[in-house]
Amino acid sequence: MQTWIHWQLEVVEAIRDLYHELFSDIEPTDIDWSAWRYLYEEGRSPLAAVNSAFVQDF
Repeated sequence: MQTWIHWQLEVVEAIRDLYHELFSDIEPTDIDWSAWRYLYEEGRSPLAAVNSAFVQDF
């Protein structure tokens, strides 16, 4: 399992990649990580967490 910090950085990268029109300049400090922690603890990948948080189906 990735470290919490590494997972956070990958989440930010995924948000930038998937939603670059809206969030190209998002920084890790812009995110309320307490709301994301359960996704990390469930073992979700950063991409799966972003998809879940933004309710996106592929």
